[in-house]
Amino acid sequence: GVAVDMMVVGRLEGEPVRRSGARAGDELWVTGLLGAPFCAVAAWNAGAEPDASARARFAHPVPRLKEALWLKAQGARAMIDLSDGLVADAGHLAAASGMGVVIDPDLTPLHGAVEVADEALVSGEEYELLLALPAGAGAPLAVAQLSPSGALRRGRKARRRHKLLPRT
Repeated sequence: GVAVDMMVVGRLEGEPVRRSGARAGDELWVTGLLGAPFCAVAAWNAGAEPDASARARFAHPVPRLKEALWLKAQGARAMIDLSDGLVADAGHLAAASGMGVVIDPDLTPLHGAVEVADEALVSGEEYELLLALPAGAGAPLAVAQLSPSGALRRGRKARRRHKLLPRT
């Protein structure tokens, strides 16, 4: 087999937004609609052709560079790309910040191919952004696919707020 590895080097003006800047009471927000990569891979694993838009999201991810810079300017305290899934990456952000996290599946923005919200919570290779904003700061920014997804709290545990049901 062949393995290909890639590294990208760049420069940032000013201080970066790290995973470790979140504070208790911050709200978690996410860009985009989640779950398309999960749906595409699940279809292929089942021997089926995935939904065309789910396939496109998996095969041609769009880096959220402009959004990240804009969100930094709007006061994002912590940020991470969703490459391991919402639940896992929220845990990474919370751990780096010394916080616990609550994910609310009912707030998770779902791609149209998603049938059960759990698919969007664990879907990796999303490359959307998960960010922490001070409480109340995200609502005025809820444009261009920016949606609430949970909150940070004191402690070190992660939890889900609601039991998940199939999407109707």
